[in-house]
Amino acid sequence: MSVKSLKKPIEQFLKFNLVGLVNTGIDFVIFTLLLWLGVFALLAQCISYAAGTLNSYFMNKRLTFNDRIDHQQKFDIAKFTKFALINLVVLGCSLPLLSLLIHQVGLHPILAKLIVTCGTVIINFFATRKWVFVEKHGRKSEM
Repeated sequence: MSVKSLKKPIEQFLKFNLVGLVNTGIDFVIFTLLLWLGVFALLAQCISYAAGTLNSYFMNKRLTFNDRIDHQQKFDIAKFTKFALINLVVLGCSLPLLSLLIHQVGLHPILAKLIVTCGTVIINFFATRKWVFVEKHGRKSEM
């Protein structure tokens, strides 16, 4: 694989991570606020993760994958559904890990969430790139 063919995927991965920082910020602020309000950590995770995921879809659609909507189509429900499914799977993986780190290992919920978040970024990127935001004309992004 040539250096030139790696340029686009690397740029996308870097943008994905920058967008991810914003999403993670939203996620962590909401998670921390909900914990402060006395919400159970796993419920707080579901709510905060959903908020970050919604923001992630729109930012990654435009900024990371340059996915432009057709003039006739305002919202692509198929792409959003795929994106939501990926994130539900990631959430489904993160909840038992979060519970394990909090209840068995004894980590603070925010530290446990940080560890779990770091572990799910790569899976989320590749699934999003290869299944949701594929290039037009039937060609998938090179990688």
